[in-house]
Amino acid sequence: MVSQRASTYYKEASFKIEKNRSTTIELNWLDINTITFYASIKNSQHGEVFVMDDLCLDSNTLSTSTSTSTSVEIIDKCSLNEVLYQTHCYYLDGVGGECRYGYSLGSETILSLIADSFIGLNYKTAISGNCCVITFEKYSNYGVNSVDQCNKQGPFTAVPSLNGGGCRNHTAEHPRQLTFCMSN
Repeated sequence: MVSQRASTYYKEASFKIEKNRSTTIELNWLDINTITFYASIKNSQHGEVFVMDDLCLDSNTLSTSTSTSTSVEIIDKCSLNEVLYQTHCYYLDGVGGECRYGYSLGSETILSLIADSFIGLNYKTAISGNCCVITFEKYSNYGVNSVDQCNKQGPFTAVPSLNGGGCRNHTAEHPRQLTFCMSN
């Protein structure tokens, strides 16, 4: 998976490299001064995070001249049917925009980065009644395309996508609207 976004003040890029389908290395370029590496082994509860900060990038050689590195052990702490991404747990649920205690609505930006990770998972507590996803944003622009998957028991074989299921600037809320939640 390769994704990126950029603005005048913020840059982010994510790369995942899988070796023998058992080891994953993820690179997150969070801003011009910090790069985070996350390495994990498939089916493992542990991962390693390596942070390089205070970088000085030389545009002539494309190398770093000063950096510091730290390592912290991360334990997979997400519950069933949740996805761990950058120290937060995320889930999809048919709860009409009401996340569980300790969770709040997640952003479309994060959903766009991790949507594929929900394949094979299920709703957290309730099957949805509408395929447009409620997120932190005022208007919903993500939804599930597949009539075979939407509003039906999982595991998910299709996941939310931009304008999926005709969801574009969607504002109406169904009591069991599909909802994207993140841990606080």
